[in-house]
Amino acid sequence: MPPTPPSSASSDSEGGQSPQPSAPSSPIRQLPLSRHSHSPTSKSYSQPLFTSPIPQSGVLILSEEEKRTLISEGYPIPNKLPLTKQEEKNLKKIRRKIKNKISAQESRRKKKEYLEALEKRVEAFSQENNDLKKKVDSLENNNRSLLGQLQKLQALVGKVSRHGGATTQTGTVLMVGTPLTP
Repeated sequence: MPPTPPSSASSDSEGGQSPQPSAPSSPIRQLPLSRHSHSPTSKSYSQPLFTSPIPQSGVLILSEEEKRTLISEGYPIPNKLPLTKQEEKNLKKIRRKIKNKISAQESRRKKKEYLEALEKRVEAFSQENNDLKKKVDSLENNNRSLLGQLQKLQALVGKVSRHGGATTQTGTVLMVGTPLTP
């Protein structure tokens, strides 16, 4: 979609400069390729928005969409030039409606793509969450098993120290194996 020209290009504090008139927008509309879309239907293409600007003389050529919209709005289809003020006003109105319709379609398409991307992210995060829950369960089971082994070893060490006759302090021994290097 072509960028909308600003309402005033610049304003001088003294008011000596007037805003420069902006160039009329092209009747050809460029649809950009979405950066995040990977669907095969999103292509960059040109689509004529209007077949012609309103000429001052000659034959008026209207697109099928313009003709359809004029008829649906109850306006007569002009075919001679120059157009009356009312015909010009009507034609500008339906061209604005067509432009708004295209803009609304584009907005709905972008919203749909955005929602699809969000749904994919939700699915990925849900899967990651489930995987992490399984990992937590596994680690908790492993921890319970190790605590059970520790209690058995402490009980065994306690029995050995009582039978030894001397008063010894019981504690936990952690054995770490390190390879010997020559």
